[in-house]
Amino acid sequence: LVPSLREWLIKDQEAKQLVEAIVLAETKNVPQQVEKLEGLRLRTWANPMLHRIIENSGVDSKERLHASLALLPVDDGQVKYLYSRLLDAGPAELEVIRDALHPFRERLVERLWHQLEESAGTKHPLQAASALARYDASSHRWENVGGKVAEAMVTVNAVDLGFWLNALRPVGDRLTDALAALYRDRDRSETERNLASNLLENYATDQPQVLTDLLMDSGKDHFALWFVKLAGHQKAAVPLLKEEMGKSLSDTTEAEKDGLAERQARAAIALVRLGHANEIWPKLQHRPDPRLRSFIVNWLAPLGVNPSEIATELNRIQPVAKVIPADEQQFMDAVLFHPETSIRRALILALGTYRTGGLSPGEREPLIGKLLDLYRNDPDAGIHGAAAWALRQWGQQVKLQAADAELIKLKDLGDRRWFLNSQGQTFTVIEGPVEFHMGSPPTEPDRENKYETLHRRIIRRRFAIAAQEVSVEQYQGFMKQNPGVADLETDEYSPDQKGPRNGPSWYDAAAYCNWLSRQEGLPECYEPNPDGRYAAGMRIKPDALCLGGYRLPTEAEWEYACRAGAETSRFYGSNVNLLGRYAWYNETSQNHAWPCGSLLPNELGLFDMLGNVWEWCQDISRIYQPDRNKIIIDIISNYLYVDVTCPRLLRGGTFDFQPSGVRSADRVWDLPSYRSINNGFRPSRTYP
Repeated sequence: LVPSLREWLIKDQEAKQLVEAIVLAETKNVPQQVEKLEGLRLRTWANPMLHRIIENSGVDSKERLHASLALLPVDDGQVKYLYSRLLDAGPAELEVIRDALHPFRERLVERLWHQLEESAGTKHPLQAASALARYDASSHRWENVGGKVAEAMVTVNAVDLGFWLNALRPVGDRLTDALAALYRDRDRSETERNLASNLLENYATDQPQVLTDLLMDSGKDHFALWFVKLAGHQKAAVPLLKEEMGKSLSDTTEAEKDGLAERQARAAIALVRLGHANEIWPKLQHRPDPRLRSFIVNWLAPLGVNPSEIATELNRIQPVAKVIPADEQQFMDAVLFHPETSIRRALILALGTYRTGGLSPGEREPLIGKLLDLYRNDPDAGIHGAAAWALRQWGQQVKLQAADAELIKLKDLGDRRWFLNSQGQTFTVIEGPVEFHMGSPPTEPDRENKYETLHRRIIRRRFAIAAQEVSVEQYQGFMKQNPGVADLETDEYSPDQKGPRNGPSWYDAAAYCNWLSRQEGLPECYEPNPDGRYAAGMRIKPDALCLGGYRLPTEAEWEYACRAGAETSRFYGSNVNLLGRYAWYNETSQNHAWPCGSLLPNELGLFDMLGNVWEWCQDISRIYQPDRNKIIIDIISNYLYVDVTCPRLLRGGTFDFQPSGVRSADRVWDLPSYRSINNGFRPSRTYP
């Protein structure tokens, strides 16, 4: 009897110590303590103690939870309580409770599914989902709850994300679609999208289709992540990327077209990096819808393409000796859309986006020499402008100035479709006749229905238009010789000498054009009023479009030059996210104009056709009036007298304007005497 009593007392003491350890332990260590309880055969002594703890502890207390976990192996009456604690459990408790309840899963699965599928929004969906991921991972019902679970995962505390990620890993492949949808949703917070990205990085590692879609929908920061993952599945990924490149849309919205173009641009860049560049370079040919091309040009650098690949392709393509139009093709269409020439333009612009990075000095120096040669000698105005822009990005302004000093003296232009005048201004020559769509289609976002009627416009003459707006520096030369011309102090809004001269009225712009004609011995296109002033009563000469002197461009000349063959709302496409690469407008300008030619040019080598300052045009403001064939011939037979009360047109948008007004077809007007910080001009001339 005595040894038995002694043994009982020893067991009782051991049980007390073990129960105390169970109650005080971290929840994650409770299962180990319970195993000791079983191993030491202390149930007889421990169970009453555990029941007393349950009776004397709060429902939500740690003590009650631990005691219930300890009793569960011998008392299935604890299941109900532990199930309720499971649904409210945090990361520190959930895994222990879920694993403890696993032997009872058949009793709990349906209740958990009901809890998770409740349409009114489950209070704690991740707890139920984590248990089901352990108990019923293969169920088809995951298809119905993936969105709810994904939504909950991207709103948890980022500190706990690792736990939930691992808890739901058995069903990770069931959640990727919903997580990918959250990742693509630009209206979600950056934090939520980053959490979705982190989850997908783990769950989609072995899913090439998902990784391909994620890469094509990614931003700059995430593209590199998905590309590394996808590169491990190159054999499967390449056909998927090529399939995307083959897609097309018709009769759809501009936003949908932009969305496809963005995906295809990322696919294209991934293919270049995966060794399939030769299949992508042809996509850089200019087209009436150039949006894909523009995305590729602007994204090659930030998405990690080695610039030496671009330089290699540029060196491989040989310049075209002579442009020969196809049957019934306009000469300018043959120029603008020429495959090799337009691809070369795009490659040069793409190289410029690398600025001084990406290429070693040994790689860059030969390219500088090549681009300078193209700048001097290539006949294509778009090549000339692209080379100028790229060289400026590489800090080669001094060499460009030296080249310009030679080009100003050039007497024989050869087959160049551009020239520098006596003031060092570059002009692009446009071979007439040209016929094009002017105005905007009814589907164009932000169009002014009354004033942008789509029609065919015919320009029968050959003309030249300045590659840049008249700068502050250039206008000062005119002012010194014409001190009587009124001026508007606007340094605050165009503070750089290389920036556009803002402030001239239409009359001032006409006076400048006549002055420019006199500098070169060309006939003047404007007659001052009887007082000898460029003001009310002055007139445009009736044959101004035939004279060959400098003048303001007609509205049709301006829009043709701006579009440069594009039929989209802007000459590069339509997407506002790229607008800042081509135009200074209210979201990028810091409320002032910027140096002319800072941003990318269009296919004719023309800079700032959109944004920076509105540009005066020759025409009065009036509604388009096409004939019954929807055609207008570009002439100025009427309205030759420039009445101070009759508004004249301005085009292109300005530095403080919203994107809706920075479009190729957008039209505004002011009185010819009006001077504004937003208004400037670029000269043109009929070219013999």
